[in-house]
Amino acid sequence: DDRLSRWLPDFPRANDLTLRRMLSHTSGLGNYTDARPERLTREMRVAYSQAELVEVMKQTDPLFVFEPGERWEYSNTAYVLLGVVAEKATNQPFATLLKTRVLEPLGLSRSAFDDEAEVVPGRVNGYSAAVAAPGGWANAPYLSMTYPGAAGSLRSTPSDLCAWHQAVLAGRLLNPAELTEWSTPARTNAGELPTQPGPAGAPARLVEYGFGIGLGAVEGRRVWAHTGGINGFVADLRTFTEEKLSLAICANCDGDTLGTAPRDLRAAILRAARA
Repeated sequence: DDRLSRWLPDFPRANDLTLRRMLSHTSGLGNYTDARPERLTREMRVAYSQAELVEVMKQTDPLFVFEPGERWEYSNTAYVLLGVVAEKATNQPFATLLKTRVLEPLGLSRSAFDDEAEVVPGRVNGYSAAVAAPGGWANAPYLSMTYPGAAGSLRSTPSDLCAWHQAVLAGRLLNPAELTEWSTPARTNAGELPTQPGPAGAPARLVEYGFGIGLGAVEGRRVWAHTGGINGFVADLRTFTEEKLSLAICANCDGDTLGTAPRDLRAAILRAARA
């Protein structure tokens, strides 16, 4: 419930932002990755210090898309800033904090805050579709992993992703009260679940989202879910919480080139729900 101003007093409207709202994407902050492609291409190739990254976040356009607590909209800007807050609160780099407080205690040995300069056995290259290239693929555009920061610089494997959810479910990271907060859908200032417009002609849908975790149901069974994507890579992780069953998929290609993989994962989830 700290206000951002406690940790980043110079950030615009920092006193209007709580870490809780930022965690649940109800802060109103915009999304810096929605910038024009030419700006993203220029910015993502640079290695940033903590202070420089905060300055980039200040240039999110628009910086606010609604008043804090009014509704829900995904914000990578918020999560980059939360990573900076974690560093300031612990006086440790986020990579070290993640390793010592989360990954090592949970035995997630193939997950890390990624460093593109590090030699990692088994790490694969990421690819983008390229019609003109031999074979139809090209190496994904270079990205300094300092740019996505705490919003998206994690590397992992399907088995580690499943083990992560299983550890949280088993109470190995959060105590019962913390787990309840983490997995309780955020509400607006009016005390209601946020809504988002549905596809063309479809009614608006309710948004159930906790602290960095999507909440919902598949055929009546409660599910935690999240997807992620970055240059050359995508991932999808879902857990049936009552059954303690996790399913994950990772692919080393951009999201719009996954082909049938998302459909295959949805089919696997439905089969698991019906089992």
